[in-house]
Amino acid sequence: MSDDLKQWVAAAKAGDPRAETHIFQLYMNRLLALAGRHLSPRMAQTGDADDIVQSAMRTFFRRLRDERFVWDDSIDLWWVLARITVRKVGHRVDQHFADLRFVAWDQCASPEESGSAAFIQDFAREPTPEEAIAAQDLLERVLEPLNPAQRKIVELRLEGHSFEEISGRLGCSESIARRLTEKVKQAMEASL
Repeated sequence: MSDDLKQWVAAAKAGDPRAETHIFQLYMNRLLALAGRHLSPRMAQTGDADDIVQSAMRTFFRRLRDERFVWDDSIDLWWVLARITVRKVGHRVDQHFADLRFVAWDQCASPEESGSAAFIQDFAREPTPEEAIAAQDLLERVLEPLNPAQRKIVELRLEGHSFEEISGRLGCSESIARRLTEKVKQAMEASL
């Protein structure tokens, strides 16, 4: 990061609104383009990209003031802002698809009804990049409070290992692995 940019970041960290405005204007167009690439055309037309970038910048400045970032020459400001923006896109896409699922599910009383079969088939297809980002972010949020051993159980289950294999590999009981994966599944469903 250049010395000039370091000074702007330091001023923004101190709460200088001019520095925040400068950094925002410096990266706004690139972040809008990044957010737009990760949104479906329909979502991008609704102004979601602008909202996402503003939210990402607010998050960045709040975390900067809370001293969650430690700046040195190896940290690229663009990378930090891009990462926050992509995560915000994932949350927005996640919210969008959750809303669609609830609407579609409410319209379909049972899987035997004609509309429900199409709804289920639609979500059985290969995910779009936006859906994959949203799913990854959702999984990261759900796994965050778990300890490393618990995360490994969930990762192995997601890789398709049986509870018996997980138990033998990690030295835990099958019932613990089942309960934990069920808990994670319920947390993900609740997030949707």
